[in-house]
Amino acid sequence: MPYRSEDWMRLVQGLVALADLLARARAADSRSLQRQQFLDQAVWHAWRFAEYAVNVLLQLAGRPPEQHHQLPARVEELRAGGLLQGDYAGILEKLTRYRLKADYMGYSRHPSVHYSPSDLERCLRALEGLRDEVDGLLRQRGWL
Repeated sequence: MPYRSEDWMRLVQGLVALADLLARARAADSRSLQRQQFLDQAVWHAWRFAEYAVNVLLQLAGRPPEQHHQLPARVEELRAGGLLQGDYAGILEKLTRYRLKADYMGYSRHPSVHYSPSDLERCLRALEGLRDEVDGLLRQRGWL
């Protein structure tokens, strides 16, 4: 999946949608199905962004895209190689578990995983840092 600036901008907008979904989840009754749907959609936006961002970084590093959803390992390698400054592995590990729970619910390997608006707010802040780093690298290369 080669980088395209239109795709990048679309996924960056997904972070705005994520923030909106978190606000909606906070406003909903804490036990409502609607609240959980907002959180699941927020996870989806976060995951899509993270996966694309990591693949852009891999492309910038001259490496093939990640096809096995091993985002935490890839960002560790990119950080060790000096392409990334921030430490995103821990938050991407959590996001991986959240995504599996949002996608597969009780059928996930870890059915006891739970996430709240606060958990996803931490993900959002980390992803905003990742966005800023990727934006800077794209600008340096003249890709944005």
